[in-house]
Amino acid sequence: MNTSSGSDPRLAPGLPDLTLPNSWWQASASAPAFFQTETASGLSDIAIIGAGFTGHNAAIALAEQGQSVTVIDQAQPGWGASGRNGGFCCIGGDHLGIEAIARRYGAEQAQRYAHYQLDAIDGVQQCITEHALDAEVNPCGEMVLAHQHRASPLLDDYGHSLQHWYGLNAKRLDRDQLAELGLKANHPAGLQVPAGFSLHPLKYLYGLRERAQRLGVRFALGHPVQQLRQTQGDWLVTRTGADPLQARKLLIATNGYTPDSLHPQLAGRILAAQSNILVTRPLSEAELAAQGWTSQQACYDTRNLLYYFRLLPGNRFLFGGRAGISDSATSFAARRQQHRADFGRYFPAWASVDIDYFWRGHVALSRRLVPHVAQLDQNLWCALAYHGNGIAMGSACGKSAARMIAGRPDDALPDFMRQPPAKFPLPVLRPAYLALTYAWYGLNDGRL
Repeated sequence: MNTSSGSDPRLAPGLPDLTLPNSWWQASASAPAFFQTETASGLSDIAIIGAGFTGHNAAIALAEQGQSVTVIDQAQPGWGASGRNGGFCCIGGDHLGIEAIARRYGAEQAQRYAHYQLDAIDGVQQCITEHALDAEVNPCGEMVLAHQHRASPLLDDYGHSLQHWYGLNAKRLDRDQLAELGLKANHPAGLQVPAGFSLHPLKYLYGLRERAQRLGVRFALGHPVQQLRQTQGDWLVTRTGADPLQARKLLIATNGYTPDSLHPQLAGRILAAQSNILVTRPLSEAELAAQGWTSQQACYDTRNLLYYFRLLPGNRFLFGGRAGISDSATSFAARRQQHRADFGRYFPAWASVDIDYFWRGHVALSRRLVPHVAQLDQNLWCALAYHGNGIAMGSACGKSAARMIAGRPDDALPDFMRQPPAKFPLPVLRPAYLALTYAWYGLNDGRL
């Protein structure tokens, strides 16, 4: 089995491991040779910390306006969540749900947010199509699966919300209909959502990187940021083992890998949860038939601690899930064992199938449980907190941040997303909050 602990260098002592996680994405995508080259120096109009979907989309949008842009990252593009996710480009970005957002912020803001999510999906698709990016797109929408009978009414509620807020007509399916579609597991019902698609996230990111570099974006990679400070109106970015960089304006796009020490306005504002993914060896046609799962439909279930999964091109199977609060090697080994067991219970015909890859990464949650594209300080902005749905939302927020930095209006961005993230009470207790939440969710979800 190929594994990668993906340890967070801000939590673990000693030198960080900044190599790309040994994932299926890394194994099946070829990074251009120039990725290893640092070309940045001197003064830029804008510096962006974070070389993921958000940082790249912001950099491209700003470079297209003639701005000089430097993207800074302690590792190579794809080291963070942009290279660790499950490849679901879909509705989402918050952890409240559209009905709760409507109650909290009003119907107009909820409607704007729904449109923003759909536009975010379309934006990724348009980028891939216009620039002929090889991202293994599967335009299948999503299937939401009831994890037990008592969860089936949740599908009806979600279907009504999709129609009301998003204008989408989702299709309810029973167990037999799911099996006919090649989606046979222990699910009493499903809801086909006609929005979103799956892709190869690292190939999408590499396509963005090539496009950014052709536009003149410079990259400063492989050196962690030590300090941000203003000097004569500009931002000075000091880094470990490298010359400092200077920029007139600065965007922080580090999502679930944001250290509290980066800036006071982000300290204690992000809670990083774990998401775990395994990928099997290629499955034979007989093995697929034995389980009754032959579709490449992107799926997730109705658990609070949800599982998400899909059959990949080449018949490998990807199985992901939320769990874990520690980045230690011991925690990684325990989580790998538990995740493997969960997979076997979910798909019993594949319980003994070899697992070729296992990795994990961070999901960024904010206290308000919504994404943020906000100004933090003079000439300083952030775009982060996508709650496990960063392909579409992170890409769109990068573009919105670019408009904000350029002083251009962005009427599509909901007002609540423009607010800086709030601090968690007693931030040192964030791991405890997460552990208690996991325990409560586990009780409500029931056994697998």
